[in-house]
Amino acid sequence: MEGIEGIMDAYASALRSVTLSGPTLFGPVINLAAQMAAESLSSYNSSKYYVLLIITVRKQLIKMI
Repeated sequence: MEGIEGIMDAYASALRSVTLSGPTLFGPVINLAAQMAAESLSSYNSSKYYVLLIITVRKQLIKMI
């Protein structure tokens, strides 16, 4: 998959085969991603960067931001 369009296509495809339930808690995912990035940067060169993309279907999240 390439680019944002590829990510969104994969997401739309996955939505057809899963059942969503709430509430969604992003804290553990964000903490794990931050930990993985920190560990990687401490053992490799420091010019890497990581992007955590969270796509949600909940309209309530947009209102909270």
